[in-house]
Parts: sequence; C-alpha cells; structure tokens
Amino acid sequence: MDVIKNRFASGVLAGLLLGAGIGWIAFGSPVVGTGRAELLDTESVSRIAELEGELAQLRQRVIEQGDVRNVERGADGSAPAEPASVETTKRVSRDAIDAFLLAELDRLLAGDAIRLRFAGDRKGLFEFLVTTWLAAGRPELACSVVLACAGELDVWKEALAAGEALLAAGNRTLATEAFLLVFAREPYRVMNHLRDLAPDRALAMLDDPSLKDQIAFMPRIYGRIRMLAALGRTDDVIAYVDDLSRRGDLPRDSWRDIVEAAPSFAESRLRALIESGPADDRPWYELRLVDAIDAQGRTAEATAIVEKKLAQGFDTLWLDSLIKIAPEKALRYLEDRSRQMPGDALTLNYYAKELASAGRRAEAFATYEKSLAVRFESGIASRLLEIDAVRAATVLSPLVQRDDEALGNIGDALWEAGHPALARSYWEHALRVDPSDREWKRKLDRVRAGADPFDDQ
Repeated sequence: MDVIKNRFASGVLAGLLLGAGIGWIAFGSPVVGTGRAELLDTESVSRIAELEGELAQLRQRVIEQGDVRNVERGADGSAPAEPASVETTKRVSRDAIDAFLLAELDRLLAGDAIRLRFAGDRKGLFEFLVTTWLAAGRPELACSVVLACAGELDVWKEALAAGEALLAAGNRTLATEAFLLVFAREPYRVMNHLRDLAPDRALAMLDDPSLKDQIAFMPRIYGRIRMLAALGRTDDVIAYVDDLSRRGDLPRDSWRDIVEAAPSFAESRLRALIESGPADDRPWYELRLVDAIDAQGRTAEATAIVEKKLAQGFDTLWLDSLIKIAPEKALRYLEDRSRQMPGDALTLNYYAKELASAGRRAEAFATYEKSLAVRFESGIASRLLEIDAVRAATVLSPLVQRDDEALGNIGDALWEAGHPALARSYWEHALRVDPSDREWKRKLDRVRAGADPFDDQ
C-alpha cells in the first residue's frame, strides 16, 4: 500500500509541477525563485513534457481501468492492500490541486507576474481588473476602474456588466453612472434603466448637440418620449409627437410609448390615423387604440373591441390583447375554441398556458399532453417539466429516447424538483445516447463526488 501511495503522490506532484510550468508559460513571466528569476530553458520545457506523459500514464492505469491493484505489487510479489475507490482518489487529487493553485495565486500576487503579463496591454489589464472585481463580488471597485478609463478606452461592455451588478446589489447611484457610459453607444440596452434611475440626465444626453452623431435617430426618439414621460412632462411629449408627425418622422412603433405617456392624446390621434392612415397600418393602430382606451380605465369598452375582432377571425395579436386586458375572458374564449378545434396545437398551447397562469396546473398539464399528441415541441416539453417533472418524465421518455439533449433536460428538471436518483438515470441515458457530450458526464461525476451538478466551480 505504501508503494501505491508513493506512486500516487508522485503522480500528483507531477501534475502540480506541470500546472506550475504551464501556468508561468501562459503568463509569459519568468519563474520566480528565492531571490532571483530564471527563464524556463529547453531542458525545463522537456522535463515538463516528460511529467505530463508520466501523469497521463498514471491516470490511464488508475482511473480509466478503475483498478489500482495493477499499479504496483509489493516487494515480495504479493498483491497490495485494497486501494481507495476511484471517487476517493479524485477527491484527494482535487483537494491537492486546489491547495496548490491557491498557493500559486499567492506567489503570483506577491511577485511581478501580473505586471509583466499586462505590460503594454492597457485594454487587457482593464478587462482583467473589471472582470476580477466583478467575480469577487465587488462591483463598486469594478465601476471605479470603468469610470477611470472611460476617457481613453471603449468601456461600454464592462460598464454595462458593472451597472447590472451594482443595480442587483442595490447601489443605484453608481449603477446610474455606469449606465450613462453605455447610453450613447448602446442606448436600447440601458434606456429603461435610465428612465427609472436618472431620466433627467439621460434626456440631457439626448439633447446634447455634441452627441447627435453618436446616438442614432430612432433610439433618440424613443428615448426622448420615455424620459419626458418619466419626468411627468406630458405636454412636452405631445408637442414633440406633433412636431415629429408634421415632419413625417414619427415611427409607427413609438405609439406604444405615446399611449403610456399620454393615453387620451394617443386615443384621439390613433382614431384619426385609423380613418386616414394607410390601410396596411390600420390593424396595428387599432391594437394601440385598445391599449389607449384600457389605459384610461375603460376596460369593458376595450374588451368589447377585441372580442368583436376575434369573432371576425382568429388572430394571435388580438388574442394577446385580450389576455392582457381581460385574462378571464381570454380563458373562456380559448376553452370554447379548444373544444371546437381539438387538433389545433396553437390553440391548445395558448389554452394550457392560460390554465397554468390561472393556477389550474393539472388541467394545463393535460392540455399540453394533447398538444404534444398533435405535434412535438421542445418548448411544450419544458412547460410540462415545470408543472410536474416526474409525470412529465413519464410522458416524454417514449418520445425522446434518441435525443440526448431532451433526456438531459428531463434529468435537470428532476434534480431541481428533488429527485436525484431519477435525474442520474436520465443523465446516464443521455450519455449512452451521445458519449461525446461532456455535459452529462460532468454532472454525473460531480454527483458521485458529492457536489452540486450545476456548480461549475
């Protein structure tokens, strides 16, 4: 047994030395010794390659074969004592490597490796600092780096990541500063954030002549309407919309924001557009008119318009409108339609979704089953798993026997629902279907090691 331990320890040491060598090469840094630094020479590189081969052989014999008794026999030719399990060996190896990596991190931080790695690479160092502070849970420090470099570097991606992290942490002040750095470059990504956090400052940017060429025409229109509405400047919204209309520059899609900002004004303008506007645009204006009527509290009137449209013919746009303003009536409409058209998968899917929203989960599950019988859709399978993972697994299994992704997804849902044994069986099935898919093997390995299969760390 001592011989086995010594050989295993040698293998681990080889792996650690290999990791050390490759790590320093990757950083492009000299190896730091006690009191001096020496560059890796040809002999050192050759030795690293030898260690890599030795470690690969040991892994081949111990892990792949799963029988450490073949590694070495005693001096007297007798068989060694019963070895530790492969799982135990992996845990010991992982702990040793973790300890080594942390020690190497301390050594790296204590030396000049990072400075040497990023010498002359301002953008690379900037990205490294921001991503590291974010990963460490310090978005305020990430933001300080972003703000300091905003004048010299293109920082919008890092600013967006920092802003989202700051907002999640409740730091609205710094999140605002980060989002403002994004606004000129990618206005749609942060427009709603700034509407809630700092509409006055966002509006000032939209009106700034020096930014005219940076913020495109369309987002400038949407942004100005939203910021004015957020500031309660309804009269300014109306004047701006009328001015755009006179110039023929008002985008049709902007009526969603106009309805939200000034529903009464929007109603009158939309009625005029329905009467005199292009015929192709009329249905779209009618949908926004319903929104404007509903926004003024006249829900019954809005509902009657939608029901009349649906009576003339099924249309998912009008159905979505009815679901939004009168969900109970939409549910009754879908119930009647599903009886009349039991083979229409689209109707069944809508009906099942509304049943689930109403808390009628058992009926929703049964309706989704009917839809699957008409046409298999992965989205429907996902909804079944959300409602009842165990029952869904029974229903879906016969349909996905050769689909490793679908089998694995069933396993994921079962694990999340608290059925680990069933989850493992589906991951194993998925791995048999596609042995090259590392996702299922990784999850199974982590479960066997007593770890969370969804934790990549």
